[in-house]
Amino acid sequence: MRLALKPYQREAVAHLRAHPRAGLFLEMGLGKTAVTLSALTPDMLPVLVIAPKRVAEHVWPVELAKWRPDLSYQLAAGTAAKRRKALDTPADVHIIGVDNVVDVRRAYPSIVLDELSLWKNRNTRRWKLTSKLTDRATSVWGLTGTPAPKGYLDLWAQLYLLDKGKRLGKYITHFRDRYFVAEEKRV
Repeated sequence: MRLALKPYQREAVAHLRAHPRAGLFLEMGLGKTAVTLSALTPDMLPVLVIAPKRVAEHVWPVELAKWRPDLSYQLAAGTAAKRRKALDTPADVHIIGVDNVVDVRRAYPSIVLDELSLWKNRNTRRWKLTSKLTDRATSVWGLTGTPAPKGYLDLWAQLYLLDKGKRLGKYITHFRDRYFVAEEKRV
């Protein structure tokens, strides 16, 4: 028996299916993982899920069993050799921790960035590696309950990974110039 989604979750599934490059900004506990798994279609597989270590190892496997037992998965955890072996093993879903993105050596048609706010800084190695992966993906979904934890400037780098600059501009300088006003210095 498959679990039933709540009405707002069904609406979120429809939104993700209609928008292959989108963010799912729901508060903690509202079912972002369930929505994402429910929105996956066969043409999107295999999917790469990049999540915080604890979430990758303890949440995604449990949620997969609950919401999508029809999908096979590989958890890329442990030593670098074990992670690479898991990524090389055929599966519908590959799950890896955010700090191990360097181990991903191939393109995926779909990528899920769980806790998208971890990619708020475009100058980090994590962001740059992930940007190369999302360049080649057809679908990229970002999940978070806190898209702008320290301010709206954090949004640009996150959304760029999702849509390559369609919504907020290709360059952060354009985003700043369009949406922010510099304060005058007082003497």
